[in-house]
Amino acid sequence: MSDRALVSSIDRLQTRILGWQALEHAISRQHGENDWSRPAGLVYDVCREEQALGNWLSSMILHDDILARLAKHPPPMTPSTPPVLFHCDLDGEDESALITHDDFLAFVRACVGIVAVLGVLAWADSVGNVDCRERTLAIIHLWQTVDGYREVGSDALQVTW
Repeated sequence: MSDRALVSSIDRLQTRILGWQALEHAISRQHGENDWSRPAGLVYDVCREEQALGNWLSSMILHDDILARLAKHPPPMTPSTPPVLFHCDLDGEDESALITHDDFLAFVRACVGIVAVLGVLAWADSVGNVDCRERTLAIIHLWQTVDGYREVGSDALQVTW
């Protein structure tokens, strides 16, 4: 491995570690700074790699600490669609201030749900279960009509399909 490739790998690992820390912090807090760019960046980054995506999904649904953090903040009684956080520049205060903690959690939950359904789609396709595949595609088709879900689903589909 060349020095340039090694430095690039180290930078990427550091970005992922800092992204995980930011994601955990963003899930836990209710008030405070609204810096969603790093945790959203982590989710976008893992959505671009099939193995990373599977590991992230496993962590999000099986890791007791993550589940406890999400359980502390149940979805609001009037659910909202997830904000579009992929491909957005959220470095400015004005853009980040518009996204609440509940909005961010809706985004995280949408990502988990969409990635899980895409996993079912991949399984159904691999074993040739036509009924399951058709029902899963119907869910994905429905999500394509909803702001927020459409963007997350489109990015995740690029990796898994």
